[in-house]
Amino acid sequence: MTEDQLKALVEKEIQPRVVTLDRLNAANAQVQVMESGVRAEMIDTKRPNPNVQSFLDFLTLRSFTPFGLSESFAMGKPDGNYKANQLFSERAFEEQQKTLEQFCDWCFRRWHDWSVKHGKIKPLTDEQIESVTWEWPHLLEIDPAAKANAQKLQLENMLTTYKDILGNNWQKKLEQSALEREWMISKGITPPAEKLLSGGETTASKNASKNQTEN
Repeated sequence: MTEDQLKALVEKEIQPRVVTLDRLNAANAQVQVMESGVRAEMIDTKRPNPNVQSFLDFLTLRSFTPFGLSESFAMGKPDGNYKANQLFSERAFEEQQKTLEQFCDWCFRRWHDWSVKHGKIKPLTDEQIESVTWEWPHLLEIDPAAKANAQKLQLENMLTTYKDILGNNWQKKLEQSALEREWMISKGITPPAEKLLSGGETTASKNASKNQTEN
């Protein structure tokens, strides 16, 4: 066979297949025409990916920062200056508490109206209703001794009240303290609040102990 006959036979047996971009698009295939000299490489899919944690930290900070929460509180990582993080986040907690107080006030008024309607309580005056307040948990102090000394100075200078420090049931707490003081004095025990730095006791405590003995 001549070369022409061989070529004609090959062309007859092998029909060339042409794939156009239209057919690729119809099959929802993604086509990227590479520039000259550019090589395509497969992405490294090693697991676990070392960038996952840093990406999650980024999302956490982006999500919680608008609420005023610091990194320590948002991620549960008490690192760095904890006091600075606490001060940074405390305002956010206070704002959220104000929002909850509005809901609590609404619920209390609905409960009051329902209870009065069913004869369970007597109607409260507007002044009594307005006096209702809510207690919320506070962030723990880093230095409780410094906080106690600051509260003592504030009370002495009339910059705060026992209600601000002890909460709405401040009267019951002070009554309990007075009861415990009387009991300790009756047993010959000096109340801790009346002990002097020298180890002695205040004049008030001595007189109370004397009166208890005479009676």
